[in-house]
Amino acid sequence: MDAPTVTGGVMKLLRDPDVYVVMDVGGDYIGARSIGGYAPLLNAPSTVVYYIINSYRAWSMDIDHIDQVLGQVLGVSHIRLENIRLIANCNLGIHTSAEDVNRGTEKVQQTVGAYKEIAFRCVWEQLHQSRLFVRVAPDDSVVDFCSFYGRKRSRDDLGQP
Repeated sequence: MDAPTVTGGVMKLLRDPDVYVVMDVGGDYIGARSIGGYAPLLNAPSTVVYYIINSYRAWSMDIDHIDQVLGQVLGVSHIRLENIRLIANCNLGIHTSAEDVNRGTEKVQQTVGAYKEIAFRCVWEQLHQSRLFVRVAPDDSVVDFCSFYGRKRSRDDLGQP
């Protein structure tokens, strides 16, 4: 069973300015409920909270679905909308092509761009190296998500305000 679980020590880690804490709460209100108790820390100016949008997922196919799911997540987690940074992570798993990423990212930009800026988009490392991407906005930034593993990154790399 895949159930939202919070291990001990999360509060200590969230308070440590030298630690990055990644909590994958599943993208819906059920998982987001598990982090509601951390809202004061998650809403702090030193914290970045990301919400991932994959235009190929049913709950991200249009603005109504995104608004409904994100609204539920924010409601139970008590995270303020202004503290959310959006990530376009448009993929079809291992079968994803550069064209899929480009098309999906453009759809995300068209769907939510008028309401909230896309902080960056994630791309599978091998696709990123192919350089077959088009810019969907003048300041479009592509982050090679796989490169986050095993290297120290600065807060600037992650869109830290």
